[in-house]
Amino acid sequence: MAEGLIGVARERGLPVSVYRPSRISGDTVTGACQTDDYLWRVLKGCVQVQAAPAGARMAIDMVPVDYVSAAVVRLSALDSSGTYHLANPVRVPLADGRGLVLA
Repeated sequence: MAEGLIGVARERGLPVSVYRPSRISGDTVTGACQTDDYLWRVLKGCVQVQAAPAGARMAIDMVPVDYVSAAVVRLSALDSSGTYHLANPVRVPLADGRGLVLA
């Protein structure tokens, strides 16, 4: 529904920008981030028990919060509208080859 309203606004000539960040991670300097999220709770549990689920070979696209905030500020200052995907081309692996969570 929201995407439809954005499309209507664009058709009527309103400048509309959409920012689509990947999973937002902690600050690159302090590491501070929100922790009330399923993924962060799973990772915290894995670090606490020093193990990952068997076969956990997935990697996650995480974007630091300071990068996302700086990108939104700079992009919003442009004299144009569009859809911006704020993603990290380097995925973060959840575990090393031995099944241990990287910390």
